[in-house]
Amino acid sequence: MDSMFHFVFPLIVALAAKVHLKHGLEWVIGLSLATVLMDLDVFMVHRATLHNLFVVVLIPVIFFLIALKYEKRGSKYKTLSLVLLLFLFSHTLLDMGTEAGVQLFYPLSSEVYQFNWGISVGLPPGQGYLISGLGISLLMYFFVLLLVLFVEDFVKYLAKDKSVEKAFNETMIKEKRRIRKEL
Repeated sequence: MDSMFHFVFPLIVALAAKVHLKHGLEWVIGLSLATVLMDLDVFMVHRATLHNLFVVVLIPVIFFLIALKYEKRGSKYKTLSLVLLLFLFSHTLLDMGTEAGVQLFYPLSSEVYQFNWGISVGLPPGQGYLISGLGISLLMYFFVLLLVLFVEDFVKYLAKDKSVEKAFNETMIKEKRRIRKEL
């Protein structure tokens, strides 16, 4: 997947989720640029050095822990670190839908993980896929980015009660109420 897509798609999702209204457009653009920076590993071991789970998870978790320690009021930086985690994970997930795949556990393993299968219902062999591995990867990417819509409420409830399970349940209850109200 090209770098421009990795920049534009999360940017569109963040704008649709209205993350920019609370945290500022510069933060949304910065987080989207961070997803593009992962492609700098083209100068190292491509789709390994910066696409592996250790980098994708460790960097946002470090930012989250720093925010947890120093952000006494509010949840701006905690929320942004979780959005960064979702964006970076989404980048890796999307690249798994390409032929090159991703070395998820680099440097511990050089095994490449990819969605190299698809659904070819009714198509003659060799005629392509009705749904390709890239299509499946895009679908998964979409669901991960949907989490951006809920991350603000989740962090708010987590800060209030210090319980992940309770924060998740409160967020889901709020969303169910909002959906019922809209219907």
